[in-house]
Amino acid sequence: MSELKYQLERFLVESVAVRPNPGYSDTSPENTGTISVGVSLATHNEDKCKRQLILDINLQPKEGAEDRCFPYSISIIGMAFFLFHKDASEKDVERFLNINGSAMLFGLLRGQVSQITSQSVHGQFLLPPCNFVEMYEEKNNTPSTGSRKKAGRKG
Repeated sequence: MSELKYQLERFLVESVAVRPNPGYSDTSPENTGTISVGVSLATHNEDKCKRQLILDINLQPKEGAEDRCFPYSISIIGMAFFLFHKDASEKDVERFLNINGSAMLFGLLRGQVSQITSQSVHGQFLLPPCNFVEMYEEKNNTPSTGSRKKAGRKG
């Protein structure tokens, strides 16, 4: 793949919900739960160089083990709008958006969640890392270990 020319034009948060986990214990040595990330792509109707990326991130503590789980239930949907060079191949753009674009938007949304939770009952929380290469490989039926992650501990 040659150098892919792109520009992130803007991003926005479509919706966000942060709910404290009432059973959370900050004395637990490990806090885990389930994180799911949905990736959606769209092309502008009139300009194929303009692309939209949507991430739908949901983080939930495990039911019945709330004292050892994440301090919050979190749902956030974010959008990023990219502009690509007219000569960019569809395959390169699609791979870039699924891996690099998703990682960029995830980082921006992580900052939003961090800011919101820093003023919440259990304190600041950082979304656990997500492997977008693995998710892309899984989506395209190549060998991978899966996209769901156990991670976390409030940062």
